[in-house]
Amino acid sequence: MARIVLSTPEGQQVVQLRDHNSLGRHPSNSLQLLDKIVSKEHCVIERRGNHFVLRDLGSLNGTYVNGERVNGEQILRHGDDIALGSTRARFDDESGIPIPPPAPYGSPLPPPGSAPFPPGSSPGVAPVGSPPESDFGKAATDRTVQAFPIGPSPSPPLATTTRVDVHDRARSIGTQIAATNRGFLPYELLAGNPQQLAQDYERLRLSHELSREIAL
Repeated sequence: MARIVLSTPEGQQVVQLRDHNSLGRHPSNSLQLLDKIVSKEHCVIERRGNHFVLRDLGSLNGTYVNGERVNGEQILRHGDDIALGSTRARFDDESGIPIPPPAPYGSPLPPPGSAPFPPGSSPGVAPVGSPPESDFGKAATDRTVQAFPIGPSPSPPLATTTRVDVHDRARSIGTQIAATNRGFLPYELLAGNPQQLAQDYERLRLSHELSREIAL
């Protein structure tokens, strides 16, 4: 879950964001700000899908993101600078990328459209032109890395179809069963027909033997 890092008169405070967060001076807010320039119900930060959206509630002195006043709503991005009243905050989506600390409490607003990170830098990356942190890092930069093309990995061999061969005895039994075209008759019709009863018994016997041969 994302969080905001606040600069207050008491120092920095980290607040874990919930799905709905109301900010303002009134104690009914989920995050009460003891800032006399902040409105009683100043703004809301709420989760929508994979993003957090800041919505100003018509506050008198406004809510600012990266130096620009929010008119209505604005999606928050990692490292965004937030200002409401004298309170300053920094949005952290907890992606693990380092962000600068928020500006001190009561500090002036940054120029409109200011980037959340210093020019020439990006989150978690040293500014352009900065010296390497160590000789090891410099040596790693000087080395030439040769890339070797990697071809597609060979596909695993396809499994061959398993074939079960029934020996001659079982095949002979199956042929005998297939040669009988008539189906089994109800018991009422077999009771007075010993010949048909014998034929059905023979078919059952052959089926049983075939099952045993296949099982073996």
